[in-house]
Amino acid sequence: MKITRVRRYLMIMAVSAIGATASGQPAWTVNPTQYQSTMSVTAQLNIEGNLSANTGDMIGVFYGDDCRGKATNSFPLNDQQYAMLTVYGNTTGELLTLKIYEAATDKIYSLKQYFRFVKDSTMGTYDAPVVFYTNLTLKKLAAYNYFSPNGDGKNEQFIVDDLIAVSGMTFKVMTRQGVTVFEQKDYDNLWEGKDKNGNDLPQGVYYYLFTDADGQVIYKGSITLVR
Repeated sequence: MKITRVRRYLMIMAVSAIGATASGQPAWTVNPTQYQSTMSVTAQLNIEGNLSANTGDMIGVFYGDDCRGKATNSFPLNDQQYAMLTVYGNTTGELLTLKIYEAATDKIYSLKQYFRFVKDSTMGTYDAPVVFYTNLTLKKLAAYNYFSPNGDGKNEQFIVDDLIAVSGMTFKVMTRQGVTVFEQKDYDNLWEGKDKNGNDLPQGVYYYLFTDADGQVIYKGSITLVR
C-alpha cells in the first residue's frame, strides 16, 4: 500500500513538472560574454490596454532571432511594477524588436514597437519609463496639435511625446481634401510644416496618420499650422 502511494505521488509530481515547463516563462536566453557593450532601459508593460502589475510578465529584446536582453516585470515603486532591462550589443544602430510574455494567459505578443541599440545609453526612468504596448490601437497618442514654424524658436516642429510608440510606422500629413503633402517613415519629431519638396505649407488645419507596415491606421489626428 505504501509503495502504491509513493508511485502515485511520483506520477503527480512528474505531471506537475511537465505542466510547469509547458506553461512557464519562455526560454529566452542571452549570453553577455558575446557582446562588448550594453544599454539600460527602464520600462513598463502595457498588455491589451492595461498597465501590467504581474511580476511574472516578461519583456524580451531581440536582434533577429538572438535574444539581447530580458527582464521580468518585478521592480516595484509607488504601487507600480517596472522591468529593468540590460540590453547587449556590439554595434550602435542595430534594430531591436520586442516581445512580451503574459504569465496569466501564457501568451507571447510580438510588438510593433522597436528601438535601436545605442551603446552605453539609458532609455527611460522611474519617473518617465518607456512603455511597451502589445496593442498600440488601444493607446492614445500624446502629440501636440498646434505648432508655429515661424523661426522664433518656439513650437517649431510637430512633436510626438513617445516616439517609440510610432517606431516603424509611416507618418502622413494630408490636407482637408485628403491630398498627402508630407510623408516620412520613422518620424523624427522634426517636421516643420513643409511639403514633400521642402516648400512651406500655408497655415491652416491638416490631418495626420501613423500607419503600420500593413497599412493599418494606428493613430490619427489634426494639426493646426500657424505662421
